[in-house]
Amino acid sequence: MKIRNTSRKAQKVRHVGPRAEKVSVAEVAEALGAERVGEAGRGGGPLALFALRQELASRLRSTGGRRRLAGTTRRQKIPLGEMDWLVLEYMASRLRGEGGRPTASQVASTLLRRALGEHLRAFAGQVPQRLREPPLLLWLFAEAVRRSRPFADEADARRQLLAAARAQADAGEISDETLRKLSEADDELPQAYEQARATVQLPPEQAAEEHLL
Repeated sequence: MKIRNTSRKAQKVRHVGPRAEKVSVAEVAEALGAERVGEAGRGGGPLALFALRQELASRLRSTGGRRRLAGTTRRQKIPLGEMDWLVLEYMASRLRGEGGRPTASQVASTLLRRALGEHLRAFAGQVPQRLREPPLLLWLFAEAVRRSRPFADEADARRQLLAAARAQADAGEISDETLRKLSEADDELPQAYEQARATVQLPPEQAAEEHLL
């Protein structure tokens, strides 16, 4: 037996009072004591540039002469087009400020590291949340490529991986911040490392199919 509702339909509720006035961006900025610096358009803008400047400022270290980019130990020749280099020089000039005077090469190095981190984003879902930042993902993959044998057990994995990270931090290959985060996630390092090791051992075509590389 069907049950039918025979009561009258509820009437729509309509607001007949005065419409609230829109609050402008300028009013919000004044109330918060903020300053408008620009608008972020498609493909990046002031916010993206600010993040890049902050990253460069945190990685540039003084070594007595020109400031060196922390985590860079190799000097590789990478082919670039004339337009690529002009854009990098322009970005370097825009990024100069209190954080230092980055060169076009240092900007290129930072952008390349970011791109590599994005490349590993699909793999990020397989590791614990604390290890999903691009520098940590890159470190896990580099260790998986560098090592040719598995560890005896999880305790051995934690000990050797952290020892390697400390040595790399002392040599300037990774930042102190990266070392700190790896140390805080030491209980999760063995499993994350095994995930990276299993990924780098896949044939290239299989890795591509699984969107890991």
